[in-house]
Amino acid sequence: MNDRRFWSALSALLIAALIGAACAAPAQAPATTGEPATGASDCPEPNPRLEVTSRQVNLFVWTEYIPQETIRCFEQVYGVRVNKDEYSSNEEMYAKLSAGGANYDLVQPTDYFVPLLIRQGLLQELDKSRLPILDSLDPNYLNLDFDPGNVYSIPYQAGTDAIIVNTATVDPIPQSFADLWNPAYAGRLVMIDDSPRHHRRNAPGARL
Repeated sequence: MNDRRFWSALSALLIAALIGAACAAPAQAPATTGEPATGASDCPEPNPRLEVTSRQVNLFVWTEYIPQETIRCFEQVYGVRVNKDEYSSNEEMYAKLSAGGANYDLVQPTDYFVPLLIRQGLLQELDKSRLPILDSLDPNYLNLDFDPGNVYSIPYQAGTDAIIVNTATVDPIPQSFADLWNPAYAGRLVMIDDSPRHHRRNAPGARL
């Protein structure tokens, strides 16, 4: 199985596991991707294949975080319609959740936003008996301080911050984050206008 198919299968399995642990009828239906696909499947078979009784799942996720191919394969393999709304910042996500009027099964808060959602009563506890995928996750991303015991969330994506350098014009070339305070770079840096922790680690398995 090539990398693209592997990650599609893993993402679909994770979504299936979370659906099994957290399903709810929408108070305000998110945008739908259409009827579940039928017919011959070119999608990888999930292993293990989970029992899914719901006929639809309502997601509130970061823009472009779940490939459309993954959603298509999930719908095709499990026969479950995926209704998906998207947001571009934690603040946008929190504003909609706290305002009420919509009921999602899964949301993708960045790790540091999980405690706020817990305090506000916006998350439900996960039913771990229906999450066999937990045994396959890297323990380095479990039981972290923002959700001890993974009561409300499980990890989905992880990454690191990076420094991008045009080596043809920058001298000396930075070797570490500490080099960003080098006076030689004064007035020559561009920073993303967003929380630096946004891309550090995400825990989208939060049950709403």
